[in-house]
Amino acid sequence: PMPSRRRLLKLLAAGAAMGPALPGRAAAAGNQRRRDDSRECDIRPQDLRLEWRAGPIGVETRRPRLTWTLASDPRSRGVKQSACQVILASSENAVTAGHGNIWDSGVLETPELGLVPPADLALQSHTPYWYAVQAWDGHGRASGLTRPARFMTGLMSPDEWRAAWIS
Repeated sequence: PMPSRRRLLKLLAAGAAMGPALPGRAAAAGNQRRRDDSRECDIRPQDLRLEWRAGPIGVETRRPRLTWTLASDPRSRGVKQSACQVILASSENAVTAGHGNIWDSGVLETPELGLVPPADLALQSHTPYWYAVQAWDGHGRASGLTRPARFMTGLMSPDEWRAAWIS
């Protein structure tokens, strides 16, 4: 005989409560997501932008705005992001490995397609940085990190301006 709907919901809830945390990195406190490896994630972050530009040079803020769009199977309807994570590091290899030595947002439950660091980042002038995004769909499945995107800072302090008037 087929189990009742109520019985199925109880079993699903019990499985969700016992599901594993995200592997490899600690999730933000209280924000551990259940992984469902039976299917691929329905969404993929793409078109990464920082301060509204792709690969910007001369970024002069310590709290840059990061945004992205989502790609999904055109046959899927109503797919949304349920959570995201941004990794920002001083090397492309660190980002690829999922190590944010400059900033790791942790897993944040939000449908928003963008993040701003909550505090100033320790960015140095004239320095390249890399970042990547990972998103979770409505079923708790992770997309995997995007390919790292690069940006370069400009002058981070007015004291660094060195110029003479042209006469």
